[in-house]
Amino acid sequence: MTISEDAFAFNKQANRLAQKGQIQEAFEAYKKALEYDPEFIEAWGNLAILLTRTGQMEEAEGCFEAAFALDPEYAFTWGAWAGYFVIQNRTKEAEQALQKALQLDPDNPKTWAIFGMLFMDSDSKQAEDAFRRALETDPDNEKLIFGYGIILNYAGRHSEAEELAHRAVEANKDYADAWDLLAQARYCQSDLKGAINAQLSAAKLKETDRKCWFNLGILYSEAGFLGEARDVLRYVVSMSPDFITAWELLINVLKESGNEADLREAQSMFSDLLRANPDFEKGEDGYLVRKEGTVQ
Repeated sequence: MTISEDAFAFNKQANRLAQKGQIQEAFEAYKKALEYDPEFIEAWGNLAILLTRTGQMEEAEGCFEAAFALDPEYAFTWGAWAGYFVIQNRTKEAEQALQKALQLDPDNPKTWAIFGMLFMDSDSKQAEDAFRRALETDPDNEKLIFGYGIILNYAGRHSEAEELAHRAVEANKDYADAWDLLAQARYCQSDLKGAINAQLSAAKLKETDRKCWFNLGILYSEAGFLGEARDVLRYVVSMSPDFITAWELLINVLKESGNEADLREAQSMFSDLLRANPDFEKGEDGYLVRKEGTVQ
């Protein structure tokens, strides 16, 4: 089936936007692609993947259903479907979907990459083998290079992970997640300055990603750049006033800097936040969560 040029262009644009961390814009571009061609199966799959990444599982499942209705034997959809299960730790279903994908297209590098992510926690050797298999087929694919770097960094092989992350950002300067990985790998090797530079590159690409900016604030704080840490953390709490951990770090930074006026202001705002939410407390992820036993 021939895909319309407009649909193809919007799908390609959406892929680039997703890599840059511009999630809402990517959603809109995928939807535009499907407006031009509702039978564009790959766009359905890509939209499902992005919905999965952002935790919108019900909407993602609907997109997968649309893709399977168009072609139940399309390997890309089965591979993405496996990723949907991987994120939810539904290992058995993920393995079944992966086996189907590999049966349909045994040389598909994306499927092998998902296979690698599935075994990242349980079998690092199998995970590495899967990514090597993927890169044999598509050695210059920055997504695969990045994924392999994730596996190696998780396994404690930080210098190799740094090299792969560097390759990924050299291939695509707008690859925000690869900059994130580069920062993590450098931090694990005590290269704080290099980690800050990489994290700053990631944050510039992910303008509204509070976690990315918070990580930058942590790095600035650990390096003793208290002014920069203060400004970044203020930005984080302005985006997410319920991010308790960010408030706590901001207050600690202001205490260290000795700026009494700023410290009093931050403590006052933090106290106001807690008083305005008496039924909430700090959750495990650092955000306000409703206290157990309180009525919503």
